[in-house]
Amino acid sequence: MKTKNIPALAIICCLATVAYSQNSQPMQQGSPLAQHEMTAIKKQVSNITADQEAKLSTIEETYAKGMEEVRTSNTVTRDAMRNKIRNLREDRNYKIHSVLTPEQYAQYQNMPENRNDNSDNNNNGQQ
Repeated sequence: MKTKNIPALAIICCLATVAYSQNSQPMQQGSPLAQHEMTAIKKQVSNITADQEAKLSTIEETYAKGMEEVRTSNTVTRDAMRNKIRNLREDRNYKIHSVLTPEQYAQYQNMPENRNDNSDNNNNGQQ
């Protein structure tokens, strides 16, 4: 009788292990763009507090949603799209500037992604 219970017990243990491992993994939240930006910021900007991280995450989610709206919109012209993207970036940078300390913001501005933003502004959107 006991030998009949061993396979059933083994199956229950396996299922419990699988269920536990699925629950222990953190759930991915937010858009991939916002996650990518937050990862880059955390790598380049030192001493980010939990409060700053929460605020930055909200800023990046808003930015990502705006970018997605621009990408999926079929009714805007190319110039309108460029203007919308420029406005989204300016708004994002303004909000990030208000969250970070001056030293942290200097680190943020030196990130490769932001140097490209600055060169776009210097070229007036021309490639």
